[in-house]
Amino acid sequence: MAFLSGARQRIGFYAPDGKLWRNMAFSHLAFLEAKAGMHLAECYLKLLATYNVKTANVWPELDIPLEKQQRAVALIRRESIPLDQPLIAVQPFSLWRHKDWGPDKYIRLINWISLEYKFPVIITGSPDQREQAEEIAKMCRENVYNFTGKTSTGIFAGILKACGLFIGGDSAGMHIAAAVGTSTVSIFGPSSSVGWAPRGKLHYVVQKNLPCIPCHKKGCQDSGISRCLEELTVDEVISVVKTQIEKISTP
Repeated sequence: MAFLSGARQRIGFYAPDGKLWRNMAFSHLAFLEAKAGMHLAECYLKLLATYNVKTANVWPELDIPLEKQQRAVALIRRESIPLDQPLIAVQPFSLWRHKDWGPDKYIRLINWISLEYKFPVIITGSPDQREQAEEIAKMCRENVYNFTGKTSTGIFAGILKACGLFIGGDSAGMHIAAAVGTSTVSIFGPSSSVGWAPRGKLHYVVQKNLPCIPCHKKGCQDSGISRCLEELTVDEVISVVKTQIEKISTP
């Protein structure tokens, strides 16, 4: 893509794996100096800093046009969702099965939120996950709404901005929620939460404490099923979600 863009200056990291054609696609190359505990955002910004391109903000921020925000609020109101109390977004899906916590656990979590706080919960995801989301919604208590695949990316970001909390796995929804300033609880499995999870006082990560994490594999022995997520209990996630909900509930 960099080469096909036709840009005169194409900056990228040097690839030491022998794929020289990749290195030839760039006009300027930098050597990656990843350190333990470094977030991917910091890593990629180092690439720009190498060539004196600097930014004041390390963490991504998404500015949503007012028109998109208004359409998002209108969509929420159309579903008769009350806006006088915190709105919780839950995304039970990831692009990859080995990153999924499991629908049964999300159902129990959503029902706990509904029973304990009676806050409205919206289920989010991509259009191809809408049927799965509908099945989850049917198994949940009242005040649960399926927004999966209903909106464009811009309006989806507006909906997340209107929420007090986003709960979900390692997914695009997590990053969008953090970028619009919404608090998050991220459920991580074999991926590196240090490298990928949102950072800051608004964000919490739930991840099993196992010596093999992060393994970066597509499930244990590449089976597509991750033991670190299978063994992560609903109570473990609830303890973190409770802390976040109490924060957004405090005037």
